[in-house]
Amino acid sequence: MITARSGQFSRLLAALPLLGSLWTHPLSMIPDYSIPMLSTPAVHAEKKKALKIKKSKDVNRMNSTKHERSDDTPRAVTQYTASQVTEFISTALRATHEPRSWSRPLYWIAYQESRFMARAVDGTPAMNADVIHHSEHAIGLFQVLPSTFLRHSLKGMRDIWNPVDNTEAAIRYIVGRYQSPYRIPGVFQVRRYSGY
Repeated sequence: MITARSGQFSRLLAALPLLGSLWTHPLSMIPDYSIPMLSTPAVHAEKKKALKIKKSKDVNRMNSTKHERSDDTPRAVTQYTASQVTEFISTALRATHEPRSWSRPLYWIAYQESRFMARAVDGTPAMNADVIHHSEHAIGLFQVLPSTFLRHSLKGMRDIWNPVDNTEAAIRYIVGRYQSPYRIPGVFQVRRYSGY
């Protein structure tokens, strides 16, 4: 009986490489933000030009050399842990005086938006209705546009790269637009969710 099964088992082992090539793991389809995009000096100059926003001094300060790369070398990309993101959300909820029950949808949204990447920048410019001549790139843990960040950030919380400041501005934006993160279309539904 064991010999009969071992023959079947060896045929199954022989077929595994074929099966492996037919099946794709769902997580392999998630974009990997840790892989730097190829950049030439011309592309780098074009990106810098597209990111420049002349709307206010605060936006210019956010896009200053403090946050830009000075050359084409990729910056180190780090990913926040689940406990760090939970702490960022809790701190931002306290700062905005919103209920702790919002932690779960906000955690889900942060994962969908940036995969918890510390320096996530969306490579696709978003044409914002308020910014007619400039295109912006979503930045940070909650992928907030710089102009949206400026309108919704609290005084003293003006660093778009700071995950707590980014989360706080996202919460205030969500309150203004949806009243609650539970009312965002497609929240908790990966296939229906298209951003907030």
